[in-house]
Amino acid sequence: MITLSYLRRIAQKLSVVLILIVLLSIPVEIKAEKYSKSSDLITMIDIAFRLPESPELSDYIKFGLANNSDIKAAYNIYRAEYEKINSATKLPNPSLSFGYFLESIETAVGPQEYRIGLMQPIPFFGKLNLKGNIQEIQAQKAYQNLANKINGLRKQIKTVYYDNFYLNSSIDITREQINLIEQWIGQMEAKFKTGQSSYPDLIKAQIAQLKLEDNLKSLLDQRKVLTDKFKALLNTKNISIVETPSTIKTELTDTSRNYTEQIKENNPELQNSDYTVELQKKSIKLSRLNYYPDFGIGVDYIFTGDKYTSSSAKVSESGKDPVVLKFSLSLPIWWGKNRSQIKTAKFQHQAALDKKQDLENQLSAELSDILNKIQDNYRKIELYQNELIPKSEQLLQVTETAYMNGKSDFLSLIDAQRNHLELELILKKARAEYLKTRADLEKLIGRTL
Repeated sequence: MITLSYLRRIAQKLSVVLILIVLLSIPVEIKAEKYSKSSDLITMIDIAFRLPESPELSDYIKFGLANNSDIKAAYNIYRAEYEKINSATKLPNPSLSFGYFLESIETAVGPQEYRIGLMQPIPFFGKLNLKGNIQEIQAQKAYQNLANKINGLRKQIKTVYYDNFYLNSSIDITREQINLIEQWIGQMEAKFKTGQSSYPDLIKAQIAQLKLEDNLKSLLDQRKVLTDKFKALLNTKNISIVETPSTIKTELTDTSRNYTEQIKENNPELQNSDYTVELQKKSIKLSRLNYYPDFGIGVDYIFTGDKYTSSSAKVSESGKDPVVLKFSLSLPIWWGKNRSQIKTAKFQHQAALDKKQDLENQLSAELSDILNKIQDNYRKIELYQNELIPKSEQLLQVTETAYMNGKSDFLSLIDAQRNHLELELILKKARAEYLKTRADLEKLIGRTL
């Protein structure tokens, strides 16, 4: 019969077990850099941003960083890796066991009926610390991956924006050409009625107009494709057209600066490769600890029934429940397996070093190519802006005057107009390419210029 004193005795012994469980469950923690919403990257992603009525490039970038799905995914991956640090430094879950004696074991104080056991595994000293350090590096790698995607999105937005700038300029210049042709056609039709202009010149003008109108339709179709691409980057459907200014400043980029050092300090891909090398170093240390045993500490609580004498009197200390303290030790006897794990970690470490060197070589070659393109595009801007376009304007004025005086044919006038507008368009293209290449440089050095 279960009495109040029996229950009180069980409760007292269970309290000892519970205290032991609490002590064994205290996690081993490491010092890890805490996630902070005040960091620049996190702030840019967390802020809700709406486009103004007349957005500029900076507005599009802010909106893209706040809404792009790929950025959000990278951000959540980083948060997930950060949260894993805490769990990586805690002890494994304890195991609870229950046993029922099919045949009671008779003892001096009564028959043993069943037992409840608790076992807490404890990794060898240093393993939890290393696992925490490894997971912290994984979180840092995820952070650098987020930074790389943010830099990549900035570059993509700028690239498509400058492509739209060139395309919008092409549309404006084509419309300007059509308007000029229409004006000349009107004048030629009036002169043709009075016999001052020939019919072939009128036909040539109409053919030129039809070609330009067809080209305009193609440009408008291309703008729709670019707009859809831009909306995909910003993860929005509320943009009908990408607004760009009629002209964009192109400041000279100092190509003599030491961008190599900036790449080493700020490029997220290179930072990621450094963390990979460090991670493999920690993995080697962790593999070496596998030569040492893991521990286990636990308790068994055995429930004992009451024992009576032949005269039905209860034996002294009858039903006393024993508590057994247990200690276990793993046996890392498979040394071949441990050696293989260490060799694997060393090969992976060397592979990480080789990949880092290869990445440095690629980034160096990419830097050289970008700086060369920047210089070439800026040279073209200077050439067309300061020399070719002014000369084409002079040629157009001379040809127009000659045509009005009957000293030049219409085809020469059309060629002079087309040449002048094409040179202006080439200048727009050079500006767009120059700024796109600057965006490539910004992504490479990991910061804006």
